Amino acid sequence: MNLEGAAVLGAGETSGGGNGDAGNGDMTLFFAAALGLGWALPSSWDDTLTLRAVYSSPRTGDRLDSFVPVNALPRGQVFSPAIGGVSAVTLGYTLRPLPTLSLGAEGSYFIRVDTETFQDARDRFNGDGYFLGGEVFGTASWTPLPDLALTFGGGAFFPRLGNAFAPDAETRWKAALRLILSL
Repeated sequence: MNLEGAAVLGAGETSGGGNGDAGNGDMTLFFAAALGLGWALPSSWDDTLTLRAVYSSPRTGDRLDSFVPVNALPRGQVFSPAIGGVSAVTLGYTLRPLPTLSLGAEGSYFIRVDTETFQDARDRFNGDGYFLGGEVFGTASWTPLPDLALTFGGGAFFPRLGNAFAPDAETRWKAALRLILSL
């Protein structure tokens, strides 16, 4: 079993309210944290169960502001918001039935930490709901040679499993095929 964790805490100057002014001199704090737990199951299939959680600070107004990352690492496979303004919990399972074949599945659930920070260009929000919805994604990876891998993945994000998006928000689908050749 392994446990991984990371946290970041920062401070910054508040902005001038979006009207082009510089900051007003007030300091705000922001933070983000991630925790992951992996368990190699006792079986002959080399399988692993994982649980991951990511949290970022909400914008509360006075002294606490939303965490804005310097990169845009997505939190999901289909629904892929950056960490700012969104928290996620993911449960995953991976198994290797053959030395060259790996299969995996994961489910994630996404929650807004405030109603201002995260905005989605694809769908409109339904009032002040915080629950964004759930996602499932599966992968199959074949590695016949150490320098060659073929991966197929597919999944869906279901915004109707939450209350943040409008009721007519459509399910998002994704299929991906990757060929990796290391030279």
